[in-house]
Amino acid sequence: MKFTRKSLVAGAVLVASVVLGATAYGFWTTSGTGTGSAVTGTTAGVTVTQAGTTTGLYPGGPAAPVNFNINNPGPGNQYVSTVTVAMTGVTGPNISATRPCTTAEFVLTQPAAINTDLPVGSTSFSPSGSTIALTNTAVNQDGCKSATVALSFTAA
Repeated sequence: MKFTRKSLVAGAVLVASVVLGATAYGFWTTSGTGTGSAVTGTTAGVTVTQAGTTTGLYPGGPAAPVNFNINNPGPGNQYVSTVTVAMTGVTGPNISATRPCTTAEFVLTQPAAINTDLPVGSTSFSPSGSTIALTNTAVNQDGCKSATVALSFTAA
C-alpha cells in the first residue's frame, strides 16, 4: 500500500486529534467539606409603664384602673404572657407613727393575661384588668390622705 504525503499528514492529524481529544476530556476528581452559619437575633427587654395616673382613692371607695403600656424596642415581635403589678411602698405628707398608711391597706387586682406577640413599639393595655382600691379598715386612715402608692410592673 502506497501512502502519499497527503494521506500521511491526514493520518497524523487524525492521531493527534484523538490524543488531544482524550487529553481534553481527562479530569481530576476530588471531594471536600465546608462550613457556614446563620446567626439568630436576640430579644430586647420590654418596658412597662403606667398609662396615666390612678387617682381618687378613698377608704371603701371603688377600685380604680391601673392601665399600662408595654414598649417593645426589639427588631421584631416579642411574646409577653403576663404582666405582674406589685405595690412597693406608700409615701405621703400625712403618714406618721400615729397615722400610718401601708400597702396592707390597699387591694391590688392583677391584670388579665397578655398572651400575645407584641409588635415593635408601644402597645396600650387599657383597660388592663388591673385595679387598686383603698380598703376601709374601720380605723382612722388619715395617714393615707394624699398618699402615693408606688407600683412596679414585671413582664414575663
